[in-house]
Amino acid sequence: MCEYRPWKGGLVHSGILASAQWFFTRIIPQISLYISEQTQNKTRRISSFIITGHSLGAGAAAVLTMMVVDHIEQLRELSNNPEFKVHCYSYAPVASVSHDLSEKYKDHIDSFVCQDDLVARLSYGTASCAKELIMDSLIAVDGLGGSSKVNSNPATRKECFDIIQTRRKEIYHNKEPRYPL
Repeated sequence: MCEYRPWKGGLVHSGILASAQWFFTRIIPQISLYISEQTQNKTRRISSFIITGHSLGAGAAAVLTMMVVDHIEQLRELSNNPEFKVHCYSYAPVASVSHDLSEKYKDHIDSFVCQDDLVARLSYGTASCAKELIMDSLIAVDGLGGSSKVNSNPATRKECFDIIQTRRKEIYHNKEPRYPL
């Protein structure tokens, strides 16, 4: 399920999208009904809808928020509140959408990521880049005479690291990334 799929002019993790769609079709109508009932009964004025999640759930929450935000005007009508807001707080989310989509919805989603959290930074694209760099490193070591020679000879070790650094720049710093990130 860790494949990208075109969505809303960007890319989305297909498994996360499937989860968000499940919530959107099964849960959001119930929430909309609740908002409408509260408004009609004048029990209380509902001013916002907050979506939250952690890890995989945070990715699904963010994508779900994007879906709900696209229908914000309907929620504003149901709530009889032109200021009705939808917001997501995602904690340690998996990488689930391309940068352009995250920018488009940045006013509606706050993500909290620990500095060293690999999961939040790992996507299919970054994993593919890392795999390519690891394979290139193994090829460089093998081409220079093997790990014993590279480890024991400072000049060979420097040559190996120079090769790896060149490949790293090619993989990670091209204007057009090899893999969508």
